[in-house]
Amino acid sequence: MTIPSSSSSASGRPSERDERHHQHLSEYYRATLTSLLSCTPANSASAFDAFVTMANASSSTSSGQGLHLATLAWAGRHMANQGQEQYETVSEGLASQASGIITARMGEWSTMGGEWWSETECLTLLGGLLMLMQVKV
Repeated sequence: MTIPSSSSSASGRPSERDERHHQHLSEYYRATLTSLLSCTPANSASAFDAFVTMANASSSTSSGQGLHLATLAWAGRHMANQGQEQYETVSEGLASQASGIITARMGEWSTMGGEWWSETECLTLLGGLLMLMQVKV
């Protein structure tokens, strides 16, 4: 998934540094934070998959991009809290981008004349909001 970045190149793609940060955050999240999304230890190995699947299914939409960025922001916040201070700024930037994307998409609903979104769209936005709440906790 191509995700927005404040330090993207002229082509609009994230810089190599951002790509490395995003990959590291994703790996850290999968290895360390997955169990926090599960109710039982038996489910902890696949708990992250629901958010990844949702983000990937919606990768061409702003909602999917917002969820992806919010998930990376949470991982970055957790890493910063564990002493990896270089991820503090990364997390804040990703959370700001995710918040902007999700807020804008939710604001669009009021202009849709009451037309409801698909269940996938709603769940993707909810997932993004949940991840953003984790960043703020």
